Amino acid sequence: MLRLRPPVTLRLEAGRLLAWPRQSGVRLRVLAGSAWVTQAHDMEDHFLQPGQTLLLQPGARAIIGAERDEVSLRFEADAGFSLKALWQRLRTPRPTRGAACAGAATRPSG
Repeated sequence: MLRLRPPVTLRLEAGRLLAWPRQSGVRLRVLAGSAWVTQAHDMEDHFLQPGQTLLLQPGARAIIGAERDEVSLRFEADAGFSLKALWQRLRTPRPTRGAACAGAATRPSG
């Protein structure tokens, strides 16, 4: 497996995907183009424009895609990473699988 140490700058062609390995405290910065990012344990997809950043969660694999045109990405060590922030993230409840949807019928109709 290829291991990259931030800072790293990459270009990704339109329609291509990049699987970023699990690393701690990495901040993604979009330099040019627009990027789509999804991470394990994150219910939201993120759409980033030039100048925007996103913290790639420690220990979670991220998939990054170039939206319409080529995208230029910079991966930086996150100076804001701390054990306190990690502890707060671990204490935040995650959605559980199989949870009932609001408004869903709980009784069989008949």
